[in-house]
Amino acid sequence: MKQDRELRDLVTKRYLDAVLDPKTQQLGTEFGFAPKLSALPWGGAKVQIVEDFLGQNGKKRAAAIASFAQQHDITAILAPTHLVRGSSDPWLAADVDTTKRLRDELDALGAKIAIFYSLALPYAVFRDHAEREAILRMLEDAPIDQLWMKVDGLGSNATQAGVANYIEACGDFHSLRVPILADHFGGFPGLALVATGSVTGLAHGVTVGEQFDSTPWVKARDGDVYSLRTRAYVPRLDVNLDIKLARRLAETSPRLRALFACHDRNCCERGITDMLENPGKHFAYQRMRQLDSLGRVPSSMRAREFVDNELRQLTEDLIKATGFELGDEQLEKRLVLHRRRLDGLRVMLSKHLAREVTRTMAATLATRRAREATIRRI
Repeated sequence: MKQDRELRDLVTKRYLDAVLDPKTQQLGTEFGFAPKLSALPWGGAKVQIVEDFLGQNGKKRAAAIASFAQQHDITAILAPTHLVRGSSDPWLAADVDTTKRLRDELDALGAKIAIFYSLALPYAVFRDHAEREAILRMLEDAPIDQLWMKVDGLGSNATQAGVANYIEACGDFHSLRVPILADHFGGFPGLALVATGSVTGLAHGVTVGEQFDSTPWVKARDGDVYSLRTRAYVPRLDVNLDIKLARRLAETSPRLRALFACHDRNCCERGITDMLENPGKHFAYQRMRQLDSLGRVPSSMRAREFVDNELRQLTEDLIKATGFELGDEQLEKRLVLHRRRLDGLRVMLSKHLAREVTRTMAATLATRRAREATIRRI
């Protein structure tokens, strides 16, 4: 925690959230478990099992997390949850119980620290109405301030069917009356979830972590371990590219430069130069701009505005991009698939909006200041 002390100070002074991820989802999986994680105060020498979170074991781990969060000026904690395979998975009951214990420990410390519940599910379970209802009954009395949905196999590459199922499923979770974040979900499919009011917001990394895949945690990896690297985000096409490839494309011709370079002087004053030299800053600014643009539209008009403007313009730009000889067969195929997927998304959302049905909306995200005023202090 010493490495990011300066960043946490900056975040908390601006009254944003410094969120602690206790990494229990990794700690409870065979290949997600790592020696560095085992050194955490609530870790252990082996892969964690359900019994490690029951009774006094659960109380000790909840106390360790609460104490750590208070010592390091954390303002919110991702509840110590695990990958759940269904409503009858013993991890679910244990996780809800540990979340309650964590709230009790935080209250005993007088800590106004929020709890964000991370619900990690297989796609098949998430789209099963009966399973959702059973999980909801378990979560109804959980002391949580936000729900972070993490669905295996879904994210920025979601098909129109995946987004449609996500929209339908989230409608059930609105009954919890807490903000819902689509975790590890980015790109225009993620923005579509925000535009329709299915979720309150998105949670993902900077050009990475926009799709959730639990496979590396539960299955052995073949060959070299994949290392995450920052890429260049192309906002007009909603794709992340290798920086060298993005530079080559932007330098090929003025027409390609118009598609692949950033033209937002508030973000990249020197255009393509700043975009490629500071890809993380560029990505964060552009994603916040996209979300801010949605937030400026009244909720009753937001989805239609998104479909008829942002999504329509994106698909038109992708048609232009797929008409070029890019000199990279893999990228050309990728862009064609991307265009088809987003064309399908636009058609699906148009049909969804045309249906005259009453739709619920995810709860509004409260500011940290407002939220802390409602957290009980003992």
